Amino acid sequence: MEKHARITIKEMAAQLGVSHTTVSLALRNHASLPKSTRDRIKDFAKKVGYHPDPMLGSLVAYRQRNRPQGFKGALAWLTNYTTRDGWKRPSTLGYFAGARQRAAELGYRIDELWLQEPDMDARRMSQILASRNIRGILFAPQPAPNTRLSLGLDGIAAVTFGYSLVGFHVPVIMNHQFRNMMNLVGQLAARGYQKIGLAMPMANDERVHHNYAAGYWAGTHFARPKIKTLPLHLPRILEEKALLEWFGKHRPEVIVAEAGYADRILEFLRNAGIEVPAEVSIALVNIPYKNTFYAGIDENHELIGATAIEEVSGMLYHNETGELAHPRHVLIDGAWREGKSVR
Repeated sequence: MEKHARITIKEMAAQLGVSHTTVSLALRNHASLPKSTRDRIKDFAKKVGYHPDPMLGSLVAYRQRNRPQGFKGALAWLTNYTTRDGWKRPSTLGYFAGARQRAAELGYRIDELWLQEPDMDARRMSQILASRNIRGILFAPQPAPNTRLSLGLDGIAAVTFGYSLVGFHVPVIMNHQFRNMMNLVGQLAARGYQKIGLAMPMANDERVHHNYAAGYWAGTHFARPKIKTLPLHLPRILEEKALLEWFGKHRPEVIVAEAGYADRILEFLRNAGIEVPAEVSIALVNIPYKNTFYAGIDENHELIGATAIEEVSGMLYHNETGELAHPRHVLIDGAWREGKSVR
């Protein structure tokens, strides 16, 4: 069978009577070209059967990774807590550290911007982004689940961490909460725990679309050999009396918790004279960034932050801006880490 030579960008440029750069920009849907020009070139490329050379693409990517990058511009790290530093929680600090390092490697600077700044509104924030020529946004995790913002995203490549921000059709970068919980339950079962309980405020499960509860149920229900699935303790507010009543009734051998409330659970147990881990262990589905005490799942916070930067950088390269019809969800697996809170 006769093989046809792959048509190149240079050959298409010659046939179209435009420059190599114009064709290259059009295939990346770059906004510097008129839409009519982009559409004409992309239609022609489709007609002649053009496909990017995967080997050449890999070589270009390799060269870019292994040479110093010139400054490309600023990206926004956009926060929305009631205080300027309210976002600085263990996992989010890990995201930021990873994002800042990867941004520097790719030639970007990260500017911290606060949506709750006095006299700030969506119009003012858009003006700030335009004045600094910022075309990429990383939405930091929101203070509450199901948060909505009115910021316009025209011409902006944006990603968000996790599910707490709703209403924007943009890529989501996050840890794989369901698999992490399944992994955690499996690790505990392998250590001989038969009664594994889950305790955290309902809002913490809501902000991850109930992946924690689902992963716990699947992990305990389908475990082999089978282990007991205990009633979940997911109150609106995590209070000492209710937690100890749940503990006394169901007597879990290990309590699976979320990092933001682990110290509170530990305090409640110690107040009742219950020793950790001698009488009950605590394991976290998301151990704190640079944790030294708790056992559980390391979500790879810095990798999540670095991946967010790579996603934004790729979107800018391909001119994927605004809200997307089919936004990607990138899920990063965590890994078990030993700790003193588990026997």
